[in-house]
Amino acid sequence: VAITVELDSEPDIEQVRQTMSEFDGLSVVDDTAKNLYPIAENVRGKDIIEVGRLRKDLFRTNVIHFWTVADNLRKGAATNAIQIAEKFIAKYPESIS
Repeated sequence: VAITVELDSEPDIEQVRQTMSEFDGLSVVDDTAKNLYPIAENVRGKDIIEVGRLRKDLFRTNVIHFWTVADNLRKGAATNAIQIAEKFIAKYPESIS
């Protein structure tokens, strides 16, 4: 699932990456130099959710984009997106208007 998040201010993408790595059930896989990014094969049969391809929007400084991958038989993509959004909002309530 490709997710776009619009914040009130410009995020520090490294801080976002670090924060996501602290979430239970998430694994940040985000090293494009080594061709490491979320893929379905890595999560098949597991409850873990991979997050990666974190990047700032090219034109809007307060927007970030990222991918999430999960085994939809074990954890639905919609539930996954909601849980990530809830955790992000809980961690950065000042970023939500």
